[in-house]
Amino acid sequence: MKNLICILMPILIVAMLVGVAGYVHLTSPEMRNKAQIKKEDAAVREYVLRTIPLGTDMETAQKIIEEQKPWELRWIDDDHGYGLDTNEAPTTYGDAEIMVGEKAMKIHLGEYEGMLIITTDVSAYLGFDANGLLIDVAIRKDHDSL
Repeated sequence: MKNLICILMPILIVAMLVGVAGYVHLTSPEMRNKAQIKKEDAAVREYVLRTIPLGTDMETAQKIIEEQKPWELRWIDDDHGYGLDTNEAPTTYGDAEIMVGEKAMKIHLGEYEGMLIITTDVSAYLGFDANGLLIDVAIRKDHDSL
């Protein structure tokens, strides 16, 4: 019995360490973010709004984005809101049918791999009023394959 314990103990310890390492990896900010951005657009929008609530000023939004890994601020437009194209997908103002806000930001939220070789790039467009307060968020998912 003592020999069995001596044999099984290192195996159990290794299994526990692998389990802990896996748990830490799955609960990392990057993995939690990836799980959120894989959801439907409405759920991704709510995820962004939980992090940057409506009414947040542009400066505070920038600071939140800088701290929210792996999010990246792609651009800020102090002269235009973001646009919606004919399919109501967010876009830059030059391609827009409808404008949202007076100022805008684009955030790259991340990307994930789907079935086969398709990669989905997820962005959020933030619309701000003339006072620089967040009034709306739209999500855009672009799919790319090799």
